[in-house]
Amino acid sequence: ETVSACGVVTKVILPDSSVVWLNSNSSISYPRHFTGNIREVRLNGEAFFKVKANKLRRFTVVTPDKMKVSAYGTEFNVSSYQQDAYANATLSKGHIQVQIKGQEPDLSVGQTATFDRTSNKLVVQESDIWEKTGWREGKIIFRRTGIKDIANILSRHYNVQLIVDGQNLSDYVFSATFTNENIEEILAILRLSAPMQYRIIPSKAQSDMSYPRKKILIKLGHI
Repeated sequence: ETVSACGVVTKVILPDSSVVWLNSNSSISYPRHFTGNIREVRLNGEAFFKVKANKLRRFTVVTPDKMKVSAYGTEFNVSSYQQDAYANATLSKGHIQVQIKGQEPDLSVGQTATFDRTSNKLVVQESDIWEKTGWREGKIIFRRTGIKDIANILSRHYNVQLIVDGQNLSDYVFSATFTNENIEEILAILRLSAPMQYRIIPSKAQSDMSYPRKKILIKLGHI
């Protein structure tokens, strides 16, 4: 198993020479050697795959939802963080098939298949590939992204705990691209777009001298 720490993108070379980029706070497990007719890996988190072409041995990514994304040789992104309300797969080159809960769509380049964990439905839509894969270049990209999703993304990237409060949270969406900004700079910029206040609660040493994650409380709405 290979694990990518918070705020880090980790490059992994698989036994078949396929290349994987692991996003922050993600892990991938795979055998020392692929055997049989299937090259299978298990992903928890997010990764971009550049699969070595092999028409005789299908390559399959399995997520904790039992979603399977498979191909013979292509490039695609899979995101399946357990704390998110959804899992998705985006095709950037070639061809992939997505399978979950009896649903098996084939994707075209530029499409994203999004599985809603609440409704158990899979929806295929056109998407912005750069928005989905820009994290490989160290970018944090929001395109009309909801505040709860933003909180999850920033929490993983900066190893903090963002707690969001307020009414009608679904009304607040943000569009921005960040590269080298720290968490406070990002929150200050987002605050320019919506009625938002935030408060940082510093970490205090525990009895074993360890430090828990820093908490950031975000209050949205007119106060």
